Amino acid sequence: PMSKRIWQHPEVPAGETTVSWRSLGQLEDTPEFRSWMEREFPQGVAEMDNEEDAETSRRSFLKLMGASTALAGFGMAACRRPESYIVPYNKAPEWIIPGKATYYASSRPSATGAVPLVVTTFEGRPTKVAPNTLHPDTSGTDAFTQASILDLYSPSRSRKVLKQGKPSSRAEFETALAALAADKAAKVGFVFGEFSMSFRWRMCIKTYSHMTRFLVVDQFNKRIDKSKLGICIPSF
Repeated sequence: PMSKRIWQHPEVPAGETTVSWRSLGQLEDTPEFRSWMEREFPQGVAEMDNEEDAETSRRSFLKLMGASTALAGFGMAACRRPESYIVPYNKAPEWIIPGKATYYASSRPSATGAVPLVVTTFEGRPTKVAPNTLHPDTSGTDAFTQASILDLYSPSRSRKVLKQGKPSSRAEFETALAALAADKAAKVGFVFGEFSMSFRWRMCIKTYSHMTRFLVVDQFNKRIDKSKLGICIPSF
């Protein structure tokens, strides 16, 4: 037959009435701690009313907190999302239904190649990445790949071509590249991100490798090694 289990707890010593404490101050039980516990509010709250009152009642304290909350509400009124009107498409894009997700096969560059992904989008805006299980080289995704979706919405993301910190145009950029490619004595340096695709290396190296002062720097390796150059240019 089933019986009720009885737990045998150790007996509390006769001279000890407290076996647990909420804080170190309660364990030490100093006179300063006792005076602090006898106060209804911590030190400094009583001085918020005026100097004549030695104590602040609960009612006046709640009034003060209510007034501060109301003032905070007035200050936060401008933080509401601006109102906008939903306008239908003049010519609806194919496969896009408002509120319904659309999935695309994509990839993310990595130090060893690329990570096959499936990107979830709503009305053309990517919101989530997941591993592409149909790809033969898939091995899941790491935290960096999952967080890479936030790079698309980063405020520091470059939105335009800059020249010496000032806005420029793509036409001026291509003109400057053409002038550098024609000048064999020009000094050219490239700075890439942490992960760069092979076609980017191939494009830069084949175009500017004839220059005497040619340097490619990336964020992760600091300087490109000869093995990467050999991949892009077999005769290197």
